This record gives sequence, structure tokens and C-alpha cells, in this order.
Amino acid sequence: MFRSLTIFFLSFFVSIRGVSQVLSIDSIRRELHIPKHDTAMVYTMGWLSFQLAIRDQHDSSLYYAKKAFELSDRINYEKGRGYASILFGNYYYHFGDYSTAIKYYSESRRIMEKLGDKQFLAIANADLGMVYSDLTEKTDGLDYLYSALKDYEEINDHTGAAGALREIGRYYDLRGNTARALEFYFASLKKTDKSGNAVASVTLQTIAGIYSSQGNYAVAIEYLLKALELNRASGLKSDMAQNHNTIAQIYLNEKRYDDALTHIRAALSVYEELAENAPILGLPWCYLLIGNVHESQGDGSNESLQRDDNYKNAEKNYLIALEHAKKPNSNYITNVNFQLGKFYYKQKKYRLARSYLENSVDMTSKYSEMETTQNASLFLSKLDSVEGNYKGAFSHYKLYILNRDSLVNQDLKNKSEGLKMQYEFDKKEDSLNQKQIITQTKLDSQKKQKNFYLAGAGMLALLSLFVFLNFRNQKKINRLADDAHAKEKAELELQSLRAQLNPHFMFNSLNAIQELILLEENEKSQSYLARFAKLLRLLLENADKPFIPLQREIDFLQLYLSLENLRIPDLQFSITVDPNINTEETKIPNMILQPYIENAIWHGLSHKEVDKRLQIRITNENGFTKYEIEDNGVGRKRSSELKSLYRKEHKSKGMELLSKRFKLLAKEYGSEIQTTVTDIENGKDSGTIVTIKVPSKLQHD
Repeated sequence: MFRSLTIFFLSFFVSIRGVSQVLSIDSIRRELHIPKHDTAMVYTMGWLSFQLAIRDQHDSSLYYAKKAFELSDRINYEKGRGYASILFGNYYYHFGDYSTAIKYYSESRRIMEKLGDKQFLAIANADLGMVYSDLTEKTDGLDYLYSALKDYEEINDHTGAAGALREIGRYYDLRGNTARALEFYFASLKKTDKSGNAVASVTLQTIAGIYSSQGNYAVAIEYLLKALELNRASGLKSDMAQNHNTIAQIYLNEKRYDDALTHIRAALSVYEELAENAPILGLPWCYLLIGNVHESQGDGSNESLQRDDNYKNAEKNYLIALEHAKKPNSNYITNVNFQLGKFYYKQKKYRLARSYLENSVDMTSKYSEMETTQNASLFLSKLDSVEGNYKGAFSHYKLYILNRDSLVNQDLKNKSEGLKMQYEFDKKEDSLNQKQIITQTKLDSQKKQKNFYLAGAGMLALLSLFVFLNFRNQKKINRLADDAHAKEKAELELQSLRAQLNPHFMFNSLNAIQELILLEENEKSQSYLARFAKLLRLLLENADKPFIPLQREIDFLQLYLSLENLRIPDLQFSITVDPNINTEETKIPNMILQPYIENAIWHGLSHKEVDKRLQIRITNENGFTKYEIEDNGVGRKRSSELKSLYRKEHKSKGMELLSKRFKLLAKEYGSEIQTTVTDIENGKDSGTIVTIKVPSKLQHD
């Protein structure tokens, strides 16, 4: 958290103090005893407060922030009060009290706006933007960050501007829009070409984190090594140590244990050299990583003696990590307890495993570490099962499911917010561009008017020609802009409709789960839940894609139908594909087949007692891909009669949404999706065939 704040404070203190290195606490305290003007003393106290904060000495940091505020109040120094308010905001931001942090940052912003101090105003705006970035349900963050960027640009503070660009990237990163985030991270790096390395190393590490999470370890290492080189050149040793540890974690993932240990030892050496200036969480992280390396080596060893030695080394380093993690009283201790509990569980030392796992769950409740609570609860459930405590196992498993579902819901929420943020950003960007065009047009017009008056009557003809050409070009530009906006709007509407369609499907699936639970069919309900979780993951992966490969749609339908097969055991289904169709290259609009299949099952086949068959055929036909969904259900007429008896108020949401989507696709691409429904009447058998023809124009990359 304070890594981001450091960017903006350094950009200010470089200008007023001429330094950017992290000074020792004692040297700053000595400055307090040197006679100086009261306003200078305010900044010295503030700088000491800031340095204490980045060392996690927050109570001492708050003490000097209050001293700075009290001195400013005594000498009626308004700017000092605004400065101290930022320090107060930092304190509450660190501890997650966002509402209080916003109050202090807003007060500083009000003071600096009144004083016309662009430097501190930029810092206050940036800090407000960072708070709102963490509040993913809020949309104000982007406004503040853009205001900060504008302020920094106006005062030519390239370091601050680079930091603001990085925070805009972080804003999108937190909402799952990594592609947009990378755009701003790279823009921040470009800006640092003018400002030096103050922000570049942090941004490089962030970019590396994205590539690492995507499994692109080689590229992640490349960016981390660049960050390490920058920090080494700048003498930023604690950042060097962090780079070493992050590189070690990647090497551990790749099972390059010797390389991982080399970098961990390099980090340990730096932390030991820094002593009191070292970040307080550095040492537990190092020893935890060493424990991970030895445990992984033990897991992969075939020799019993060597395996035991590795496990002993792992245990020793985990315990050292725990001792170091206890000192800061931070949420990092929850992860160390979980690692120890998991380690002892694998060693079948169940009493020790339970002790550390329960500590982890208790502490995660305090620090709201939902993911660690989820993992620790799952291992406690396994431990209870091993010990025959099935009631406890069920209780811990419920806690695991609760936290897992909360994380899934948060992911869904972030994706929804990401789409909303993208729309808001594009709208804002259009507005800003329009204002710039208007302002520039006014300036150009004034300049031209002066020239025209001086030129006299002879220039009137040229002016008329210019106005005519300009008017024609402007109409062309406006027409192109309108076309682009219409296309963008259509795409946003499509995304919104897909977002509505998924909850409709989830509601029906959850009804099926509820039915199995009420019937006490435990094995089926557990199997349904596991497959339903996998189905949700596929939905999340496809949520922001207007078109997906046909093969992915087929995989999704196979999973969906296997779930329905649990609810309707005698359901027979098949999916056949013309061998001439390349299912990886052929594209299909996301989620257009499932609602028809769902309709066939719920309204046709589910009303039959026996012989329930569903066939899905995919073929090519004259520039179209044809999808046929055939069922031998009760037919539309009988289904309508049953529906009128039992579900009078129900209206099919899926079909309504599909109709809207087809209209939007036709509007955007100029090609219609053709759908027909044919009733089958063959003696006693009834049913329907739904035919969907998707034109080749809609099967693009």
C-alpha cells in the first residue's frame, strides 16, 4: 500500500529537499533539534512521519503527523494542516479505514485547492484515487486519478505523472481488466524516461506480476531483472530484496530450486544489512520461501534420508518465519500459520496441523483474509475426516464453500465493474477529447481572425473557401464518430445482455441442486455442485467475449447436458459435428445454443415419462453454419397447456434476451441469424426441431 504512496511523496520531497533516498530515522530525528523556521519544522516532522510509516512503525508515524498538525495549527499555517491531513489519511488507509482516510484526503484537497498549490493538490487527488481504486464498487477513483495526472502534467512533474498513470493501470488491474491495465503501466514506463527510476521499478514489478499470474514466467523474470537493475543503480536496497524474493518464487514454481535459493539468500543478505531500515515483512517472507523450497525438494526426493532432511529444513525455516511474522502483528502471520498447518498435515502430525490451521482461521477472521480462510478450512475438513470427526468435517467444509463462493461472487462483481469502468472511461475520454477540440478550435479561430482582419478584403475569398472545406470535413468526422459510437454502444449492449443471460441459467441450475438436496440424493447433489462450479468457471472465462470458438461452446454444452442428466437420469443426448467444420477456427456468438437446449429439456422432455431424447446437429450449408436442436418431448402445444396450468406468471427471459441479441448482431454486422421452430407430429411421438443458421460474417476472429 505504501509503495504507491511513496511515489507521490518522493516526487514532492525531491523538489523541496533535494533527496530521494530513504534516510535513517536517527538522522531525521536529529534535524528536529536544529533551529529552523516553524514551517520548515512542519515538513521535517512530516518527513519523519512518512519514513516511520514505510517501516511499519505506524503509531510513531501518527505521533509525528499529529505534532506537524499541532504546530501548523499554532502558527496558523494552512498548508501545513493540509499536509498533515495527507499523513493522517495515509495512516487510516494502511489499516483499511477507508472512510476516515477519504475524510482526511478530501480535507487536504479542499485546502490545497483554495491555496492553489498544484503539487499537494495532485498528491491529495492521487491518494483519493488510490482509496477509491480499492473500493471496487465505487467509480470515483478514475476522476481523482485523472485530476492528479492533469495537475502533475501542468507543473511538469514527470515522476508524479508516471505514478498517476501507474495507479490508473492499477485501477483497471483490480477490476480484472489486465489488458487495459497494461496499457497504462507501459504508458507510465514511457513517462519515466523523463523522470528517472523513482516509479519505473515499481511498475516493472507490477507488470511482471501480471505475466507471472498468466504463467508466462520467462517474460515475468525479464521485467523483474530490469527492476532489480534499476533498484541496484538507485541504491534502493529494500526494493532489490523484494525483487530477489519475487524471482525466487517464480523459480520455485518452475522447480528450479537452486536458482530460487540463490535469490532468497541474496534477499536475506540485503535485509540483514538494512537492519532497522528493512521492511518488517521481508524476513518472514524469505524464510517462508526457503521452507517452500525444502518442502518441494522433499516431495520430489526418492531417497528416504534425503527426504527427511529436506522436511526437517522446511519445518525449521517455517518456524523461523513464524517468529519473525509475530513481530509486526500483521496479516502475514495468517499465511505462515496456514503453511505450517498444511506441512504438518502432509507429515501426518495431525495434532500440530490442527493447532496451526485453527490459528490461521482465527487470525484470518481478524484480518479478513478470505482466501487463506478458505484454504485452511478445507485442510481442517480433511483433518476432521481422517480423525473420524465427520460433523466437524462437514462444518469446516461448509466454511470452505462459504468463502469459496464469496470469492467467486467477488470475481463476478469485479468483472461486472470492469465492464462498467470501461464504458465510463470511454465516455470520459470522449468528453475530454471533445473539450480539447473545442478549446483548440477557439484558439485557432481567434488567431485566424486577427490575420484575416490584417489581410483585408483580399483574404475574404480564401476565408470562405476555408470555412466551406472545414465544414465539409467536420461533417465527415462527425459522421465517422457517430458510426464508431453506435458500434461501441451495440457492443456494450451485447455485453449487458450476456451478463443478464448468465444469472437466468444459474437460477435454473440452483433450482435443480435444491431439488436433489430436498430428495436427499447426497451423492448426486455433491457431484452436481462440483460440475456446477466448473461450469461457473467456464462462464467467467467467456463472460467478456462476444464470440468464442465453436469447440468451447461444444465443451460447455457437454458439461451442461451432463448436469441436466443428473436431474433427469433417463435423458439421452448427442452432439454431432460435420467433420468438414474446423471447430477451433469457427466462431459462434457466446451462449446462443444453451437457452434453446434448456427450453427443450425444461418445457418438452421433462414432461415425458420415458424415452427422452435430445439431438444436436452442426453442419455447413451455403455460407451458414446450421445448428439443429431436436427433441422428442411433448411438443409446443402440450407444453403451453402445462405451462398455463402450473406457471401462469412465468415469462421466458432467455428467449427474450436472445431475440434482442439477434437484432443487435444484425444491426452491427448487417447479417441476420435465422431461426425457425418446427413441430414434429409422428403418431404418438411429438417434439420440436429448432434450426439456427449463423452467417459466415458472424464467424470472425
